[in-house]
Amino acid sequence: MGGDEKAGLVVESLLARIAELEPRTVGAEALEPDLQALADYLADHREAWPAIKRRFVRLLREYPPGTTDVMQFCMYRFQWPEIEQTARQLLVEATDHRLRRAYEAVLEVYTLPWEDRDIYRAYRAAEPRTS
Repeated sequence: MGGDEKAGLVVESLLARIAELEPRTVGAEALEPDLQALADYLADHREAWPAIKRRFVRLLREYPPGTTDVMQFCMYRFQWPEIEQTARQLLVEATDHRLRRAYEAVLEVYTLPWEDRDIYRAYRAAEPRTS
């Protein structure tokens, strides 16, 4: 199994857990261990970023449960321009007000400092990012 393939399986497994948990939770605390694991995996596997970025673009287009949390948690840390560009494009194209609000929530993490970062324990104590 190649590196991209293994990374894809790990990412898919974490995304599936988050999608399964999200509808049954209020707030982000129950999701945060998996979100942190996903972000840490991304940080440790930069060689797989091209494939993972493509998967994140698909995630934005499909928007299953947990997508907002995945995008906010990970993109606050990584600030991938491809995800920002895709979210902006999809925001313009969206006709459903719930999807529009979801894309707006994703884009908020690209406006630093992100004011709502404290919904995640990992970002509460940290100094706000400004770049």
